[in-house]
Amino acid sequence: MIKLVDLLKEIQTRPKPELGRGEQGSVYPLGKDKVVKQTNFTDGITKNELEDYKTFNQHPDIFPHVYKLTSHYVITDKLDTSLKEFKDPKFWLFLCENGWWDKEPESQWWEYDSKTGLYNWTDRYKPYIDYDDIKIVEDPFTKTFKCVVNNNLKPFNYVLQKAKEQGEIQYVNALKEILDFCTKINKVFKGEWRDVHIGNIGRDKNNKLKIFDVTSDF
Repeated sequence: MIKLVDLLKEIQTRPKPELGRGEQGSVYPLGKDKVVKQTNFTDGITKNELEDYKTFNQHPDIFPHVYKLTSHYVITDKLDTSLKEFKDPKFWLFLCENGWWDKEPESQWWEYDSKTGLYNWTDRYKPYIDYDDIKIVEDPFTKTFKCVVNNNLKPFNYVLQKAKEQGEIQYVNALKEILDFCTKINKVFKGEWRDVHIGNIGRDKNNKLKIFDVTSDF
């Protein structure tokens, strides 16, 4: 059996393909079922990020298991970040068509509704939306988490109801799973804003959603 210390030495001495890179660190495979995230900062992992990692094993329902945590790297379970059901362009197009915009659409026919927090199409014709438009639709995890933190589920419930009315059961299920997950994250951090977005989320071997990075500041 290969010892963990030997795997770490291999990571440090032999080039490995990155699994991901962010502002705070780079992630590399470590054996078959683990990953190591090495900080990008010469001073080491930031204080806030270290404190967040220390909470992971206290909440195994939403975080991957932490095997080792140092000032310069952390070893956790590997997650499946494909999330095809949430990254499906058709799903994002559906959100787009129902006003889930990150910023004001360029078209003059969209009108912001302060009651729902969404943009409504003011013309009687269905809006024309192409796949370029979905690039500025707000991430479904970020949008839902924002609704939960602000204690305002009107935008979420509006889109969920539209999915039900249109018989889009797969979208209904996806939205419900996102809401349940974001609610759990918010409960842990007691209303504090966290870096919840689709790029920080994956599924464990039991198909449960987990978030591997929540630090939103340095």
